[in-house]
Amino acid sequence: MLKIYPKTCENLIGEPVLREYIKKYKGVEIQYFHKSKEKLIDFIMAPTIHKLMEIYPDLEEITVHPPLDRYNIEQILLANRDLFYKLINELIDLSTKYNIKINMILHSNFTYAEHKWFTIDELKKAADLLKGTNVKLLIENLYVFYGEGLFGGLDVCKEIDSENINICIDICHLYCRANILKISIEEFLKEFLDAELCRKYVHQIHFADTKNNDGYRDGNTHGRTYDSIDKIKYDLELLKMYGMEDKIIVTEVSEDNYSTREDQIKTIKMLEQIYKN
Repeated sequence: MLKIYPKTCENLIGEPVLREYIKKYKGVEIQYFHKSKEKLIDFIMAPTIHKLMEIYPDLEEITVHPPLDRYNIEQILLANRDLFYKLINELIDLSTKYNIKINMILHSNFTYAEHKWFTIDELKKAADLLKGTNVKLLIENLYVFYGEGLFGGLDVCKEIDSENINICIDICHLYCRANILKISIEEFLKEFLDAELCRKYVHQIHFADTKNNDGYRDGNTHGRTYDSIDKIKYDLELLKMYGMEDKIIVTEVSEDNYSTREDQIKTIKMLEQIYKN
């Protein structure tokens, strides 16, 4: 069954215009923001989730997207290990309170070898804490990277092998890396993704287009709405090639006007048209 989760933010900007789709698919992703340039401990997820549950008492799943800077898993563990477990306990409490699934994105620039050296023991502890809960931590592929080879997050998930430690694949970030390396997306994916691991461990897809063979130099080319249904079909076929045809799609679309969410709604409607046919 097709699941498209719209994306809003902690201030719920544009949430009313996404309401039809949040109610329909019973899922949403929330983007949080920094409150301080100096402090890491500025990320409080509960108030927005409380508001959403008041509006959508039938909501079944929420993905929490931490602030974009300084919240990589390696940065959190280096700066404040206690914060990592505080966030996990808060996720568990919220999931239990509302009887819903809650996921939290974990960004990381680490290779698998670096995860083995610095983070994997803590991630294994997290997996033990989360066992039996409806909470998942989702390691997301980023486009800034050091070295090449397979996406390290997949191998981390394989080693931990927990239902609670999964992957969020960002298709725009895949294109960004291919563009940085100046190779085709097909050639890049052969080196970067393992279909069997994707099939087993990917939980959701961040879905948006990448313009002008860029996505990393000019911010206006990153995570944009699709211009055509044909391009969406092409990207969906790429996902299918790597075992991800039945994963949750989160329309993570950059907007010129976030109050109207016009571009995100355009992408959702094109996706629905494809699946309807």
